[in-house]
Amino acid sequence: MITVVASILSSTIALIGIWLSHFFTKKNMSNEIWKSQKQQSLQASKELPARASRLLDDLYRRNDISKWDALSKDIVAFGSLDAIKIAVAFQEDSYTSEIKKVKTNPLDHFSLIALLTVQLKYDISDVLVSPAMWMKMTFYDYDNKEEDIKASVNRLVDQLELNPLFCIK
Repeated sequence: MITVVASILSSTIALIGIWLSHFFTKKNMSNEIWKSQKQQSLQASKELPARASRLLDDLYRRNDISKWDALSKDIVAFGSLDAIKIAVAFQEDSYTSEIKKVKTNPLDHFSLIALLTVQLKYDISDVLVSPAMWMKMTFYDYDNKEEDIKASVNRLVDQLELNPLFCIK
């Protein structure tokens, strides 16, 4: 009788050990997969601010937004909610001015890309750079347009409910 109880007890303990081992292995595997996915996402999104900055430069110097399609798809895939809001606003502004032939504020296009660049940089590095810095690097005549740029950026920050620190003082 004692050997039967000992056998049942040792079998039960072994089964509990196997179950616990399986449970913790599965949990650890899920955590590692999640970490790997996060790492891949971060790796892919690391280049987004530079690409947005190049788009701002292309838009200003050559009126070329050909790189927008690829960038917008990556923003939707890897960007934060605020980055996606900015991308959608840029797309809507482009559609309104190009397809519907409705006159829009041309500085809004540049302001949206500058805000997108700042947002993407903030998402990745938690470093806040003023959109004015990006605009100064792009516009040779920034001083002549400073008030208009400031008004455009600040209005868009309020309209899209972005981080108020993105406003130009």
